[in-house]
Order: sequence, then structure tokens, then C-alpha cells
Amino acid sequence: MHGFIKLVFIFAICLMLLALLFAAEPAEALSPAGAGQAAPQSALIQGTVAARLDFRVHSGIITIPVRVNGSKELRMYLDTGMSAPVVVLFHKEAIEELGLKGGNQILIGGAGGEARKPATIVPGATVEAGGLSLPGLSLIIMDDSREKSEWPLDGIIGKCFFDKYLTEIDYERSILTFYEPAGAVIGPGAVSVPIDLRSGIPFIDGAVDIEGGKKIPIKFVVDIGNRGALSLTENGEKGVLPPKITIKSIGGRGIQGVIPAVIGRIKALEFGGLSIADVPTAFLAPGTNAGLSASLVGGNIGSLIWSRFKVVLDYAGKRMLLVPNSRSAKPVPFNMAGLVLEQDRDDLYFVRHVVEGSPAFDKGLKAGDRITSINGVDVRKYSYREVLDIFNGAGRPVRLTLERGSERLKIKLTLKRLI
Repeated sequence: MHGFIKLVFIFAICLMLLALLFAAEPAEALSPAGAGQAAPQSALIQGTVAARLDFRVHSGIITIPVRVNGSKELRMYLDTGMSAPVVVLFHKEAIEELGLKGGNQILIGGAGGEARKPATIVPGATVEAGGLSLPGLSLIIMDDSREKSEWPLDGIIGKCFFDKYLTEIDYERSILTFYEPAGAVIGPGAVSVPIDLRSGIPFIDGAVDIEGGKKIPIKFVVDIGNRGALSLTENGEKGVLPPKITIKSIGGRGIQGVIPAVIGRIKALEFGGLSIADVPTAFLAPGTNAGLSASLVGGNIGSLIWSRFKVVLDYAGKRMLLVPNSRSAKPVPFNMAGLVLEQDRDDLYFVRHVVEGSPAFDKGLKAGDRITSINGVDVRKYSYREVLDIFNGAGRPVRLTLERGSERLKIKLTLKRLI
């Protein structure tokens, strides 16, 4: 048992990969379809579909419907930053709601500056999603109440699916497909990128060009659970330091709280023979990513990059495959209002952080403000991509309706390029 607890603790440390900078996408139907059928001929993979479901994006992160031990439908983030095939539930009420009994107590850590968090491990759970059933999984249940938790959804899941199935993520159509690996054939035209899974998390080799100088080799985490584009751990010896023009902001939120960061644009990110220019990048102080040393990983690539592709995760073949979609030629977006926005359980935005000297700062926006409409439209009617585009246009006026306690405010600001 002690060995198992150690494994789970190492996994929990790696939850620093939950760098969630929140944004929104309106609700869509979550419906499994196509299980046991052959994939359409236009699909990237030719093979037997184990399950196919529509996904929703919450805070820039894929979410899927999951049931645990026959529970009501839970809404969970899907993440590759999982080093063990377990399920994390964010709220202690889940113990009673799922009829769980006992379990071992541990402290789990991750990114952020707060103390490690108490949690309970309960083995032997059955997880169902999209018609798939995965028995014998262990649950990690955090000791935070639903009312006080910083996590609005129910939990996070990932590796238990990726270990067993070929996983195709179609960001453009919001469709997730799990294929049986046996007999599956990958179609031509995809870029194949080797992944290293020795630590249980997918790593790839790549490079960055920070300010038009030399290319610096970096080992990256493939992190679909990070809503940003790119984060790098500062390393003076390697030359991984912020560019001249930066802002102070936050690089996400991990298990141990908010992650402070310096944000700047780098000239290029390279991996798998691909090059992406002008990438907004969070530079993190050494030690911020608890549990992963700088010698093991230099940064992680998040969903703002991966959503530019149709992505196939092939853990058995130790590779990922990428096909560019319609957003691949567009600039990588950045919020030019100076706002870090998160999304609550009802898919409304609230302000997590305001960048000093930004248009939002100059207009008096504050952390905790709730945004109910943008340009006169209910925020829940915008897709996540539309919200990204609205806040990514220097010189563009944006009208916001805010709730601040009992006050209702209307603010107009003009976006500007901050980095």
C-alpha cells in the first residue's frame, strides 16, 4: 500500500500542470455516439470507434461528462498532465455523494504558492464516459468544500483513457473520439511527433527562439489541461529569460494556488518540424513547477497551441499526430484588455487578475468583477474562440457590463498591445 500511496503522491505533485487561465465556451449537448462503428472515411484514423462524444470547453480546457460508481453526470476536465491512471475529484462532498467509505489521507502538492492540500485516496472505482467503462480506478478526493473550492467543476481525468485508447481531439468540431488500438491505421498527411512517457506524462523535444537570437532546446510537457499557449521555467544558464517587453501577471492556477508569472512574446516555438511565431509566453520562476525539476522539463505547451490542430494521442506508439486546422495560420491570441478571466460553474466570467497599466486597469476593473455581457451580448452566447478574438485586437473598443457586488457597471475600453 505504501508504494501505491507514493505513486499517487508523485502524480499529485505533477498536478502543477493544471495551469488554468479561465475563459468560456457556451454549453453544447454532451452525447456519446458511434461506439463500435467504423470511423468515417474522412477521419484521420481508420479503425473501430470505442466511443465518440461532443466536448465542451470551460476556461479554455476540454471538459467531458463522467459518471463515477453510477453517479449523476459529473463534468470533468480532460488533461494529459496525469502521471497515474487515477481520477481527481475537487470537492469533499463527493465522498458522501458517491457512497465512498474511508480511504488513506495524504497531502498533495503542485504549482502555486500556498500549502499542500489534504486529500483522500479511495481505490476500486468504476468510471463511465461516452459508453466506456473503466473499472478498478483510484479516486483522489480533495478536502475542499464545493462552496469554498477554487475549482468550479467536479474533477479531472485523463491518463486512464490515453493509456487504453487512441485518442483523437478535433478542436474545430469539438469532438473527442476514442479508438481501439488493434487494427487502427493512421491516414497520411499528419505530422508525427515522438513523445516520451517515462514519467507517465507526455514530453516532446522542441526549441524556442526568445528574441531573434539562438534557438534554445527545450523539453516540453504536452499539456492540454493548460489553457495558455506556452510557459517556460526561467534558466539563466540556458538563456531562458524573459524578453525586454513584459508584463507582470499570473501564469495560471495550480493545486497550491495562483502561479505568478512574467508574460512576454517570444519569436518562435518549434517542435516536430513546425514553427509558430510570436507566441505569448509565461515565464515562471525556478521551483514554481513543484515536483518537476528544470533538468527534467523546461516548459509546457498548452491548449492555445494544440487547438490549432486536430490532435491524436497514441501512447502505445509513443507519438502524437497533428493536422493543422483553420486556426493554425492565425496569430496566437492574447487578452489585450489586460484581464485574466476565469469561468464559474454557470459559464459566466469573473476577473481573476488585472494587469497594472492595462486598459482594464485604467478603467478601474478589479479582481472579482463578474462580466455578464460583452458588446451588449450575453457572454454565454459567445464561443471560447470568439471571446479570444474579441480581446485580441489593438485599437478595438470593447463594451463590458459588470457586476461588482450589488452594483451593475457599464465600461468601455480600448484594447492595446501590451507585449
